[in-house]
Amino acid sequence: MNPVLTAAERLTVRPKKLLTASNRNLARDNILSWTLPAGPVRLADGRTVNPCPSAGICLRACYAMNGTYRIPSVRERHQCNLAYVLDDLPGWTAHMITEINTRRQPVIVRIHDAGDFFSVLRGSSVCGVMLGR
Repeated sequence: MNPVLTAAERLTVRPKKLLTASNRNLARDNILSWTLPAGPVRLADGRTVNPCPSAGICLRACYAMNGTYRIPSVRERHQCNLAYVLDDLPGWTAHMITEINTRRQPVIVRIHDAGDFFSVLRGSSVCGVMLGR
């Protein structure tokens, strides 16, 4: 992320790559990740969003509320991911399809190791990515 921009401005910057190697074990098997923050979150532009609208008591034990998920750069990346799908879902869908289809070798995508499919439209976009259109 660009440190010269404000946190709210960084929400509007789209990453060149969406998929990341979230940990060594998954990367070794060519498994890449894309995720959202878990639980209610206040974005840098002032919006409060809950990407886990059905979560209840499970938030108390949610692994995505602890550990590396709390590192500021990781939290910011997940919040930028959330802003991308909220603000430009068709753009995110096209970006993800292009990124998957232009990789040199096939990959397995681990989507949403945190967060949830917070709307039917969001779930449909992921189905579109899986179908490649």
